[in-house]
Amino acid sequence: LLMASAEQNTQNKTRGTKSYTPSPAFISYYQRYVPAEKWDEFMATLKTPLPTTFRLAASNPRVGHVVETMKSEHITAMEGIQYEGEAIEPCRPIPWYPNELGWQFDFPKIALRKDPTLKKFHEFLKAETSAGLLSRQEAVSMVPVLLLGASPEHRILDACAAPGMKTLQLLEQLHQISVMPSGFVMANDADGRRCSMLAHHSKRMRSPAFIITHHDATTLPAVKSAEGGEPGYDRILCDVPCSSDGTLRKAPHLWPKWKSTTGLGMHCLQLRIVSHCASLLREGGYMCYSTCSLNPMENESVVAELLRLHAGALEVVDVSEKLPELVRAPGMTQWSVVSSENGTWESVEEALAAGKTQVTSSMFAPSAEERAWMNLERCVRIWPHLQNTGGFFVCILRRVAGGGAVAKTNKKRKLDDAALADNVLKEVPPEEVVQASDLPHNSSDDPFFQLVGSKLKTGHEIVESIKSFYQLKDSFPVDQLFARSEESNKISLVSQAIRSVLAGDTPEVKAISSGCHVFGRSNFNKTKRACDFRILQDGVHLVGPHMGARVLTLEDPADFCDLAMHKAVDISKMRNQEARVALQTLEPGSVAICCKAASGKPVWAVGEKTGVTLQLFVTKEELQQLVSVVSPSTKFAWAAGTQEQLPGCNAEDADL
Repeated sequence: LLMASAEQNTQNKTRGTKSYTPSPAFISYYQRYVPAEKWDEFMATLKTPLPTTFRLAASNPRVGHVVETMKSEHITAMEGIQYEGEAIEPCRPIPWYPNELGWQFDFPKIALRKDPTLKKFHEFLKAETSAGLLSRQEAVSMVPVLLLGASPEHRILDACAAPGMKTLQLLEQLHQISVMPSGFVMANDADGRRCSMLAHHSKRMRSPAFIITHHDATTLPAVKSAEGGEPGYDRILCDVPCSSDGTLRKAPHLWPKWKSTTGLGMHCLQLRIVSHCASLLREGGYMCYSTCSLNPMENESVVAELLRLHAGALEVVDVSEKLPELVRAPGMTQWSVVSSENGTWESVEEALAAGKTQVTSSMFAPSAEERAWMNLERCVRIWPHLQNTGGFFVCILRRVAGGGAVAKTNKKRKLDDAALADNVLKEVPPEEVVQASDLPHNSSDDPFFQLVGSKLKTGHEIVESIKSFYQLKDSFPVDQLFARSEESNKISLVSQAIRSVLAGDTPEVKAISSGCHVFGRSNFNKTKRACDFRILQDGVHLVGPHMGARVLTLEDPADFCDLAMHKAVDISKMRNQEARVALQTLEPGSVAICCKAASGKPVWAVGEKTGVTLQLFVTKEELQQLVSVVSPSTKFAWAAGTQEQLPGCNAEDADL
């Protein structure tokens, strides 16, 4: 069985502007739970377009500058704009998202392409997305990670991670202090193709403390501690597959298909995933269980049975003081198990007697005695009409000290669960169901090997050539360099914690991607260079501080901007004499270029010295972002060709 995250199950499938008639079953079902005085507001909200929302990366050093630019140059300009005769409300912060890093707007997306001011704003958003600072994400989808809370020292599991927007949030929390945190994020998905999507989205973080794995979420291994401590994770995000009826505003085609039995079918699958994940949680650790469903069969009933199975080892955490401006409803403590005929079952025995084998005892509401200790009201329900959002359910749980063992389920129950999951898959669109073995052509679950380990015959030779060419200091952790084979084109640097996972402490982990690419095989092999590997832009910030040679430090931001805005620079005619002399003495190859940002933090770029020129091996989009960091007042203007900073003079003249 393949587990896809709730987030990926809710991709926008809205077809044009076609409207859909709600299923009568949907109306009768949710009239049980939405107060009568709020019903019209609830239904009216579901029939309106969802606001467009996005999030800015808190760990990015440019984030403050980008927020100020957005306010001063774009949002101010939106005041008074009309579209089709109606005034639009400018883009504004999401009220409950911390530090003005979450934003939303309500005007139609087509207006972004038609109004000149909004079109400029759209180009700004696209540029920052390409630069990795901005992520398009539904507002309620941001809530689970904010309520879970993670720190740089935590070992974090994202159990059903694709497409990866919540994973990015977790990585941002992990890197809020250091580029090399002691903790890590393990992002898992059972669909190989979605693992590639994860790798694509997470690449922007350039994190050495990140690993993507390919496992069924019900059989994930517990990572072992390098220090010999308790195996498992400090934080677990369990955003499980669901019926997705909280996403009707962006996927209205689901309305006529809605059935009460879909939630019944998902229940056992969700329970199997979250119960296994809970067994991987370390003592004192926190786990978030979340869905984009409004159905108590997929939410509170799963949590209630989870609490029963883990026999006092888990407790629901009160998060009412977190995100105080987020309007929410408490979790339900009572609900009905509804049949396909819109009747209700009073007991599992009654349902089974009627031949309804998909109904299990875990679906029924807890007894009065159970309600007293389960604290299900601490769960967070986000109804769409409360704050103009999608629908979501979030529950934060903590593993307490001295809790009981996980209750065993008998073989018959497991067989029933498997059969129910098969029925669920029949309801999933064919394009979302693939075999676990169907990896994409550009992905692999072949193991990673330490370059200095015993598995790669030429690994030591590769490392020694890199160390010699770049004069890597002893502070650089060469034992944390990994590749899949001696022929690999790229070498990754991983954190110490990830090294422990890959080097054999948890051999059952199937890694699709790991760490940050720091060295790549050069395209200039035919020139017989001393080292076959050049520095990669993705990892220069990790390697540069440890290099004793081939580092060009530019004190003047203008010098860096000149390099960044030209395809190449003639070394013999560089304005900066110190840089010119240093480059002329270097043999051809990769160079790490460093300049201080306006904030005082170092900014790194990769250059390539050929015979007479220096060229930055950085995309034009990223160069534009680097210029804005180093010199915020400099307007980026790209120039093709080779720049002569001191035209009309030769090298001897320039030295005078």
